Amino acid sequence: MLDAGAGMGALSLAALEHDVDVTMVERDERLVAKLERGIVEAHSERARVVRGDFLARAERPRELFEIDHLRGYDVVLTNPPWEKDYPERFILRALEASTRVCAIVPLNMQCGGARAGFWSTVALERAKALANRPKFGGAGGGMRDVMLVEVGPRGSLSRQVRTVLEVG
Repeated sequence: MLDAGAGMGALSLAALEHDVDVTMVERDERLVAKLERGIVEAHSERARVVRGDFLARAERPRELFEIDHLRGYDVVLTNPPWEKDYPERFILRALEASTRVCAIVPLNMQCGGARAGFWSTVALERAKALANRPKFGGAGGGMRDVMLVEVGPRGSLSRQVRTVLEVG
């Protein structure tokens, strides 16, 4: 599993509890050091952290995250920043590393509007509203209604998009 934008590593810790090998990607040096001292030391055989900007491209070579080295993951998990178009960009970038991406995103992301074009570029496999949502700090630290989405590349897994919106 790849944890894109690992932050403090909450998603990685959850995966490690289920005996999953985890690679965490984080750009913040301080968070990388915390991840190395905490999660990687405790799970040295199944966890590693890579410092890099998950969204960087070649035009910023010193910050370039080498996505080529991270292809072929079973799944990418991410809780991307919710500002601007970051959720969409994280998901699209993650699809370069895996054909299965699970992301925690704002519930209103599925409502269309400015984001309607995004949903035509990916196959939404599942969406689950998180009624007992964790306390994530998006939107300037405020609580938002969130959902967990599973997406793949357009045309993947099935021709018919299986979308299930569950509240519970």
